[in-house]
Amino acid sequence: MTKHQEAKPIPGKPEPQLADDETIARMLGVCRKTVSRMADSGRMPSPVRLGRAKRWRINEVQSWISDGCPNVRRAHRGRSK
Repeated sequence: MTKHQEAKPIPGKPEPQLADDETIARMLGVCRKTVSRMADSGRMPSPVRLGRAKRWRINEVQSWISDGCPNVRRAHRGRSK
């Protein structure tokens, strides 16, 4: 199997819950860099960090797509005046 082929589900094995940027990019029809930019700017769900790796919760991304891809803003972490 090459890197870009979809893996076929194995009967009885649970579906993956997390996806890498390449998988998310294919879902959205954009490049990997665009996925990173969208996540960093709050325009899509934030990834989960596993060490240095970023992974997205598939159910969150699918729900976000179903909702029409609205901006997802993170809470402001700075001091309020």
